[in-house]
Amino acid sequence: MSKRIHLINRRLLRDFILAEAKRLRPGWNCTMISSDTCERLELFLRRYLRREIERHPTLGKTFKLPHLPL
Repeated sequence: MSKRIHLINRRLLRDFILAEAKRLRPGWNCTMISSDTCERLELFLRRYLRREIERHPTLGKTFKLPHLPL
């Protein structure tokens, strides 16, 4: 069985979420991130990228994401 390659660095993801939780919700003492959260974000990213690759025009040699609303 081949090991799945993670697209997201789980340690950096954890650190980011905890830092943002502390900054945005100072009264909430969040200290852990569930493994399910990491897996769901990984799945979301994989599905999103597959969809964008399928929709990408067959022009040029560069993959470019469309403008994302922020």
